[in-house]
This record gives sequence, C-alpha cells and structure tokens, in this order.
Amino acid sequence: YNGVPIDREHLIKTIEMYFKHDSDLMNLLNKVTSNNKKINWNSSKQLSKFIYEDHGIPVRRRTKKGAPQTSADALNEIIMSGDDIPMKELLNISLPKGQEDIGICRVLLEYKAITKSKQMLLDWQAREFNSRLYPYINIVGARTGRTSSSEPNIQQVPRMKILRNCFNSVEKNKLFGEFDYSQIELRVAAFITRDETMLDAYKNEIDLHSLTQKSIFTDYKPKDKEQRAAAKQVNFGFLYGREAEGFYNQMIDSGLKMTLEDAKEWRANFFNRYQGLTEYYQKIEIECLETGGITTPVGRYRAYPGVYGTKYQKSAALRSAVNSPIQSLASDILLSSCVEVNKIEGVMVCATVHDAILVEIDTNVISKDQAEEQIKEVMEHPPLFNMFNIDFDVPLVVDADWGPWGGA
Repeated sequence: YNGVPIDREHLIKTIEMYFKHDSDLMNLLNKVTSNNKKINWNSSKQLSKFIYEDHGIPVRRRTKKGAPQTSADALNEIIMSGDDIPMKELLNISLPKGQEDIGICRVLLEYKAITKSKQMLLDWQAREFNSRLYPYINIVGARTGRTSSSEPNIQQVPRMKILRNCFNSVEKNKLFGEFDYSQIELRVAAFITRDETMLDAYKNEIDLHSLTQKSIFTDYKPKDKEQRAAAKQVNFGFLYGREAEGFYNQMIDSGLKMTLEDAKEWRANFFNRYQGLTEYYQKIEIECLETGGITTPVGRYRAYPGVYGTKYQKSAALRSAVNSPIQSLASDILLSSCVEVNKIEGVMVCATVHDAILVEIDTNVISKDQAEEQIKEVMEHPPLFNMFNIDFDVPLVVDADWGPWGGA
C-alpha cells in the first residue's frame, strides 16, 4: 500500500493560515471580559457561565447530566433562535464595517471549527512521510459493510477546498484523482424499494434532489443553494425513516431555518411523492419480525434483536433495518469496484471516502483519458452484479475530478 499523496508545501501554508486565523479570533475574544477576568474559551464550564449566567441566554440544550451545553450544535441553535449577543455590546471598541452585528456565539462557533481543523492539519503533518499519509483502512468495521479509516481518518475531512487541496500528487508523472458515484444510495434505494417515481427519474436522467425540491417548496428556485441543501436533507433523512421532529432538529443543527410544522409538511410531501417507500418499510418490518433481521441482495444478514424488545427498541431497530440493505449494497458496489480498479495497470487505489474512490495514476503507464475511461467503465458496471446475479436496472453515474482533491 503506497498511501495517500499529500502536498507538503500546501499543507504547511494551510497550517500557517489557520494559526493566524486562530490567533486573530483569540485576540478578539480576549477583548471580551466577564467581571474583569479573562475567560478560558476552551473551558466548557467558563464558557457556560459566560453565555448562560452572565448574559442570560436561554439554555436550549443540556448534557445527559443536566448541564447547559456549549457544543457547536448548542451554539448554532442559539444563533438560529436569534438569542445571540452582538459583539459590539460586549466590546468597548469599534468593529470593522459589516461586522458590527456579529454575535459572540457565531465567533465562538468559528473559533471551535478553526481549532478543530488546525488540530487535524497538525496531525497530518506529524504523520506525513515522504509526502504521503498511510491511514489504516478497515473494510470490516462497519456492520453495513462500509469501510472506515483511522490514523488519520481520511473519511472525516470536511468538504472544504482548502483542506482537501492538501491531498495531491507532487511526484513527477503522477496524477491524483477522485471518482465519485453520483447519488449512489438513492439509486440503490430506487432499485431495492422499486419506487416507480425514483426508478423513472433515474432512467430518464432526472435529478432526484431537484424533484424533491419541487415537491417541498412552493416557490421552487432551481439554482437556490439553500433549497437544494434542504432537499438533500429531506431525501436522506426521510428515506432512512427519520421522523419529523428528528428531522427538524437536524435541520436546525445544520443551520437551515424551518419550523416543526414545516418538517411535518415536508415529510408528508416526501412520502406522497415516493409512495413505494411506504410499502418497502412494511416489507422490512415483516422480514425483521419473521427472521429477526434483514438480508441484503448479496446475502449479507444483519440481526436486529431489538424488534422483539420494548417499543423504543423496536422503533430504533426498524429505522436501522430500513437503511441497512441500501447502505450495504452501495458499499459492496464500491468495494467490488475498488478491487477491479486497482487491477488496471498504472492505477493505484489510495482510499475510499464515502461514495468515492481516490486514485493515483502513473502517466508513464496510462494517460489520464485512458484511466478515466477504464475506471468509469468498472465503476458504472461493477463486477458485483455478475457475481451475485443482480439485475441492477438503475444506471450508475460516476463523476471524475483530477488534480488536488476538492478541485483546483
């Protein structure tokens, strides 16, 4: 295993940038005092006292022990509720134009994110060897068959261009690429559930997120990023059995404004649009109650003893059972494709990240165009289907991106 290529020069520049941003935020926060005492902004106890006791912001989330939460989700909920305190009320200095109304919780949220990313970058730097990282790839850790990675966890790299751009081939005649399945879990869901609307959409190359977006927004705007983000959340949230209240909390945590009534209406619209899903859920419940678990199209069996437990245990087990066949088959498709892609001369599989395969090619052996054609052919027609006699009648689509991970 040759690891994942990393651009050391870009990594160092990114670390320097994050250190400066972290320092600037800390200097701004240190101008805020409580009872003339400096605050340790990394202390949950001191942060909780500052937010909830000193400034009377309503507590919206508590830990299991009942203490007020200061997590990123808790801060985001304060911001979304309109209870954040503008920094100008806490400082005796003027803020730059356009920043006068920035709230303390928003600054703290950014500080937490910067600190977390900074630690991630330092971890990469410590583990880097000869411009490569060598994460542990675990192909049997997840019950659904998904792969996982650790030391470092490549799959947890945020979808931020500046962070992902650290991964790139720097050796002569080497080229880094990402091959990403387009909406693979939704395509697998269409195949497994046999929902006619979903099947028809994919066979006619209709974007499912746009279809859902139309069903939940009366003021449908094709290019509205927030509407599309909400549609994606709807598709994956309700597909996997999430109730309206849970979906509402998820949307608030992700920074999208909505009410609980909106969530209930969106859920109703979703199942009205994709009526085949209800029948699929019923089949899964019957199978679970009869066999104590579910079996995927490739014969992977997963037990769900919780279906015979309390009402809460049964509900949790059935929610998991609904998504298990879908995630499992999607993972098996990806893994079987990895094996075949790695057999292409001049192509090396570096890692998998969710629905994508990261590769590095030797351009002395194979051209970029040849590699792209052969890799796409394998991934869009995975050997798994022939191995298990699966008549997969939903077209698979793979998007390719070359150069720094996340786009140049």
